[in-house]
Amino acid sequence: MSKFVQELSEYADLVKKFGRANISNNQNLVDKLTFNEVSYWDVFSAEMCWRHLTTASSAKSIFSFFKLFIKPKFIIIREWLIRKKIKNSFKKKRNNHLPKNAIIFLAFMPRMYLDILHPVILSLKKDKKAKIVVLTDQSGSFISLPKIQGVIYRDIWSFWDKDLDSKSKSFKKIVLKKINSIYSEIQKGDSNKFLFSKHGKALKLSLKVLFNGYIPLILEQAIISEYILNKYKPKKIISPDASDARTRIYKLIGKNLNIPSLDIQFGLTGPEGVEWKFFVADKVAVWGKSSKDNLIKHGIKKEKILITGSPRHDALVSPNKKILNNLRDKYKLNNNQKIILYASTYTDKSHHMFSNSNVLDDMKLAVFETAKAFPNLTFLVKPHPVEDIHESFILGKSCKNVIFIDKKEDISLLIHLSDYFLSFGSTSTIDAVIINKLSICPIFPGWPFSKFFEKSKAVLIPRSKEELLNIFYKISIGKDSKEKNLQTNNRDFIKNHTYKNDGMSSFRIKNLILKL
Repeated sequence: MSKFVQELSEYADLVKKFGRANISNNQNLVDKLTFNEVSYWDVFSAEMCWRHLTTASSAKSIFSFFKLFIKPKFIIIREWLIRKKIKNSFKKKRNNHLPKNAIIFLAFMPRMYLDILHPVILSLKKDKKAKIVVLTDQSGSFISLPKIQGVIYRDIWSFWDKDLDSKSKSFKKIVLKKINSIYSEIQKGDSNKFLFSKHGKALKLSLKVLFNGYIPLILEQAIISEYILNKYKPKKIISPDASDARTRIYKLIGKNLNIPSLDIQFGLTGPEGVEWKFFVADKVAVWGKSSKDNLIKHGIKKEKILITGSPRHDALVSPNKKILNNLRDKYKLNNNQKIILYASTYTDKSHHMFSNSNVLDDMKLAVFETAKAFPNLTFLVKPHPVEDIHESFILGKSCKNVIFIDKKEDISLLIHLSDYFLSFGSTSTIDAVIINKLSICPIFPGWPFSKFFEKSKAVLIPRSKEELLNIFYKISIGKDSKEKNLQTNNRDFIKNHTYKNDGMSSFRIKNLILKL
């Protein structure tokens, strides 16, 4: 087990034990933070272990502690300004009507909507009796995304009115008053010992950020979700995210109202996926046998896990040729040159506990120096959606054979356009393996985040700049044919991690939803 996975597992264990340790009057934190029959500790437990504790643990300097200290105030002010603008935008065009007994899809992340929900909804729409509602959050980011005729799309803030505003203010007073007393109670109860444990300092910082920032912020959304679920009584709740507090609110409130919920796997489920230890949905649709085995290890009962394959992978079977040709024209790709798609990545400061930040810099530099060394190859650079690409622009600007791709482009289509795929452990590597593209995953000494693909033996693993150059030398002279053992490993990898790559995953999930 890598240090990275071990640390995440410790955080998950801490969140579970701390949440259930007695504070006072035989009540634990789960009880103390329960309002309107929903525990806000359970709402945020998944995010606590993989996000807040990792961020707090990485705080070492006075400046980083100061940033965490002011973070709650900063995010509240920022969100207040954003929400004020959104609420005002809906004042004249408020449309808060929904059909009753609909199937609600929670689309709070555009990428998850495109990859997971959109193809499932398309399949479900063929059942003419199904009433489908897609809920978004701050829908400006959804304006350019494809809509499906007959499906109702609503931004949650379009429901905001004077009544909800009044309820929200009353609710906030109750919650904030309770939160203010909880921290002092924690220091006197049995849970106090956790504040002085190995991760005690990070836990204290995380609690302050949670109590003073994230819980107050989500209360308005909780009031909206209560309103929607109580008034319109949907049949089912479908989510592509097991850890996002916004989706967990709906699933937990829905549980109290006997509304069944389904999670659809979006990313990997390996030992690093500790958010799955806090699973709250009734069922989960997963990619393949490996995902099911991993979720069982995370504590999810096997009868709740159904293997369907991923809607994301359906699009790999029969891509839209017209869109592919448009992309080729858009980026002026030369049909006579071999194309390498480089899916870039990023790390935040919390990752630096587990690796030297220079390692990623060295690997990125090696990629661009390799590109420069082989001008007869075309390198497409696809930035990560949250990556600051300024540094990559500087590294690649002198390479005439490097083309920077809009970070909003669909990477699966770009993989189809390319001959080879290069990344530092991107989940999209699975897409490339399924499409049978030769995939390269550099792992220089000190880079711990690509163990999944290293163990697969389905991709090439250069350990240095020299090895990377050697791989691309073979590509440039046409001697890059896959070795037999790599092809065998590819088949085994796909069989274990995906299920029937037949383009029918969305259809299977549709049937699962109807039976839920």
